[in-house]
Amino acid sequence: MTSAGLRRTPAGSSDRRGNSPDLKSELLNAIMGAPDRHNAMSAEALNSEKVQADLKEILLNHAHLWESLRDLASASRSLICSGRKFVLRS
Repeated sequence: MTSAGLRRTPAGSSDRRGNSPDLKSELLNAIMGAPDRHNAMSAEALNSEKVQADLKEILLNHAHLWESLRDLASASRSLICSGRKFVLRS
């Protein structure tokens, strides 16, 4: 087991996992349950100042959101100044 508690899978086992008879139904269950889980997480964040503060800290200090937005805005301004419209893709 790794430090996160996950087992490493042997090489070549991805073919076996991809052919699992339960994979399709479990994938569909995950997709169908995603909106409910997303709504629950959103409600938790809206109702918790600590969660909001933690999200802000992650976005600003670890995901470098401010710098990314600043760089994107700068690139956008330089494209607009050139007189042509371009679509930025990451």
